[in-house]
Amino acid sequence: MSKCAAQCVQKGIEGALYKNLSLKELVQKLREEKGEVYAYVLTTIKYENGEFIQTGSAPNFQGGLITLCTCKRFMRTWKPVQEWKGVWIAGFTSTQITSTRKNYLFYLMKVSNAYPSFKSLWERVYGKVYQKK
Repeated sequence: MSKCAAQCVQKGIEGALYKNLSLKELVQKLREEKGEVYAYVLTTIKYENGEFIQTGSAPNFQGGLITLCTCKRFMRTWKPVQEWKGVWIAGFTSTQITSTRKNYLFYLMKVSNAYPSFKSLWERVYGKVYQKK
């Protein structure tokens, strides 16, 4: 089974980030989940020495909370902020970064909160999350 690099399921600020789940483990964790999925290709991922390396600023995984503030500005215009809660977002690698010419799942998250602006996000995050980001 393939491994998912930086595989994440975020369940709020106190949630856990899961790393490198096998496909079987991922299916078990998501078996009962439902909802809309938005998928896109991350252009800032490289593959070096058998590892996926993120070279950009987003998605930002620091502080145990995934944020998409800088990378998905256009995506946020597609629906009102209150409609993003519960939407799954899947980030895949480009087919160009490995010799296999495949997309790999880099991360998967379920939106627990959405904010109308970067400022309103910063007003809500606290403690270690704020310090890390």
